[in-house]
Amino acid sequence: MKTGLVLEGGAMRGIYTAGVLDVFLEQGISPGMVMGVSAGAIHGISFLSRQGGRSIRYYMKYCRDKRFMSFYSLVTTGDVVGEQFCYHDIPDTLDPFDHDAFEASGIPFWAVCSNLETGQGEYIRCPTLRGEAMEYLRASASMPFLSRPIQAGGKLLLDGGVCDSIPALAALERGCDKIVVVPTRTVPQGIAAMLVLDPDGDRDSNAAAMEEARKNVRTSEITYAARDSDFDGFQIHEGDYMALAEGQLFGTDQSIEALLERLAKADAQQEAEFLNIFYGEDVTEEQANGALEIFQAACPNAEITLLAGGQPVYYYMISAE
Repeated sequence: MKTGLVLEGGAMRGIYTAGVLDVFLEQGISPGMVMGVSAGAIHGISFLSRQGGRSIRYYMKYCRDKRFMSFYSLVTTGDVVGEQFCYHDIPDTLDPFDHDAFEASGIPFWAVCSNLETGQGEYIRCPTLRGEAMEYLRASASMPFLSRPIQAGGKLLLDGGVCDSIPALAALERGCDKIVVVPTRTVPQGIAAMLVLDPDGDRDSNAAAMEEARKNVRTSEITYAARDSDFDGFQIHEGDYMALAEGQLFGTDQSIEALLERLAKADAQQEAEFLNIFYGEDVTEEQANGALEIFQAACPNAEITLLAGGQPVYYYMISAE
């Protein structure tokens, strides 16, 4: 029986996948094939090169570096993820990727991208990531609105999550009899799950408690549009702020305060007993306190906590419990 390992994307949430893959390495779990989407592809390659801890290590070391993932990179290069730093400096020099081990793993690796000309998913077998082959990995993780399209193999490509975020069927079609999917979670859901972890508890009771905590959290986020587009019925203009609710586009506006007010009045926040507002690295303390006041006025019955999350790309992440 051939088991396929399917790794969902999710930008920063993909670090959850990196942790799961490190445990797989520790336990000697070896699939018959790996298919990665976006951040799932990024972390999947270190799994196949057997470099446990690498993804979490370089993420923790460089996540606040403006060359890694930032609005600075977006404005100066057109890509929120810095191409030179992330796809050359880190894997070549700063935290070297073991190409030889990857190629010798014997486990087929597929990167999932979205073809902008056909509107279909592209499932690209990558026996190596040397030279131009690295462009397929970069294309798989090039988020819409925040990245330029990638020309690779004569195709115009972007993030695979647009067309096939969990390509389980594609893995079955490529010879797998069984599929194991590693889905990502929102950052606030991950935090809620970690808070109930009992180091002295057994695996099953901890898993049940963490899953219950995760399910009770609904997440909203505010980020930024890098270019004009038409998406899911919304006319999006370069420079607009975009609000996401549970990963779906909630609304856009040129005023971040207006978006915060709309989110504060949404059902998820109105029904919540507890609200946590994580503000990002591009938000000042004064601006964050202004967001807190908006939520306090709109949600008088909720216990609201303001936290300096320091996250790139997302001005605010809001958890409702």
